[in-house]
Amino acid sequence: MRLLPESAPVIEVDANPLPTEVAPYVSTQDPEMVSGMLSAIQDFVRDSFNAPQAETLDSLQVGDLQVWVEQGPGAILAAVIRGHAPQDLRITLREKVESLHARFSQKLEDFEGDAALLEAFSNDLIDCLAVRYQTEKRSNARPFAAILGVGLVALLSVWLLFSFLENRKWDRFVGGLRQQPGILVTSFSKEGGRYQIAGLRDPLSKEPAALLSAEGLDAGRADFRWGAYYALDDSLVERRAAVILQPPAGVTLAVERGTLRAAGKCSSEWAGKMRELTPLIPGVRSLDESRLDDGGSLGSLKAALESATVLFDVGQALISDQQRAALDQVRARLQALVAKAGSQLQDLSVEVVGHADSTGEEDVNQALSERRAQRVAHELTVVDIPPGVISARGAGTSQPVRSENTEEDREYNRSVTFQVSFSRKLGSR
Repeated sequence: MRLLPESAPVIEVDANPLPTEVAPYVSTQDPEMVSGMLSAIQDFVRDSFNAPQAETLDSLQVGDLQVWVEQGPGAILAAVIRGHAPQDLRITLREKVESLHARFSQKLEDFEGDAALLEAFSNDLIDCLAVRYQTEKRSNARPFAAILGVGLVALLSVWLLFSFLENRKWDRFVGGLRQQPGILVTSFSKEGGRYQIAGLRDPLSKEPAALLSAEGLDAGRADFRWGAYYALDDSLVERRAAVILQPPAGVTLAVERGTLRAAGKCSSEWAGKMRELTPLIPGVRSLDESRLDDGGSLGSLKAALESATVLFDVGQALISDQQRAALDQVRARLQALVAKAGSQLQDLSVEVVGHADSTGEEDVNQALSERRAQRVAHELTVVDIPPGVISARGAGTSQPVRSENTEEDREYNRSVTFQVSFSRKLGSR
């Protein structure tokens, strides 16, 4: 309510913007804009001074204007006053707030922005409009009050803009944090001017505080609460394996879909330690050491078998007497490989691949390469080789052993070669 010599009061209702009544002879800003500004000022005071949510402004002084505020559970009634109002106006405002909640309690609870639903309360607001005329000396306070009001609005606008931009930066940071391997954000909020971030974090993931600094944000304003867990991302599992196994120079570790692949040269002592510790690494399901050379290791035996070749005559799938010695050598290497794999609890797989030279029809060459592969596979399974280790496949002319520039090159393409793979099944002891 305003008490002024040549105008009348304005009654504002804030929070859930309810009907606003202005005396017809009063010059004022848009009532909804004034109501929204009062709400923003109240939020500004709470955030700036860490005031509890339950505490509210009950009055505001701007120059020779006063704003009296009465708080209800669902709405706020504000009276803008010029001059000195009688104390019984407080009682009137409280009664109106109580009447509003008594008559419109359900509408206030379900309120979604349609003020027309509460238009019936306008007459109650009109009852509050009053004016008392008195002689008022002109003073120079009005320009000062106007300047003060403009300054307050400018300050509030700057604060709101700063808060908006800062909150956007923090939202972007948390969005990026959710994309980091090994970090699972479960909650993000702001309390008492500090940002609360909680979730699960792998110990080997990137440090969130360091990521904050990289984004230009103040790490001192964030409170992190992390629960420990082991992420199964290949990059983190690989890092975890390197920390636990500490591979020597010359050995590389890589993880692909839960399989740890070790390659390079190492001592037999380190290779033994690797085989013991690998089952203890979270996220590793199998071990592939086919490219690891520990001096007499599976890797060297694998390389020896894969370098062997059994040749065939033109158009033939039978093994010649001259190639029997080569087949015997293949058999010996295979037996050594099977024994080594068994001692290290490895699942061994040997694929016998048949080839053909480029002469002749493709469909004939394909069938011929398959018969060659099956013939050698049959010869090898006669010895003590576990079932399922050997398989046969014909490649026809699609996978030549050599480029056919000479007759010798074509001879090597009429052959059988070997491809070896094995992996350690974790849990086998």
